[in-house]
Amino acid sequence: MVVHSFKEDYILQLPSLKLLMNIGWKYLTPEHSLESWRRRTSNVLPETIVKEQLQFINTIGYPGKEFFFSEANVNNAILAIRNLSVQDGFLNEI
Repeated sequence: MVVHSFKEDYILQLPSLKLLMNIGWKYLTPEHSLESWRRRTSNVLPETIVKEQLQFINTIGYPGKEFFFSEANVNNAILAIRNLSVQDGFLNEI
């Protein structure tokens, strides 16, 4: 006899995780996830992942040339995102 579990992780979380992984998302282990938040659980921005992706997907166009973001560009972008406030209207639109 098969015993079915009605726990949320079996009926929702695990199938959702499998679907996301099948379309190319990467699963982060709890340890890797904590590392990306720089070991601060109060940090809402996974800075190491954001930094890696900003360097990978963004370029600055100049007539006839394209340049990847510099380390300073990436750090400034992360600071700008980290310092967004509700008063700036970013969260008021949701």
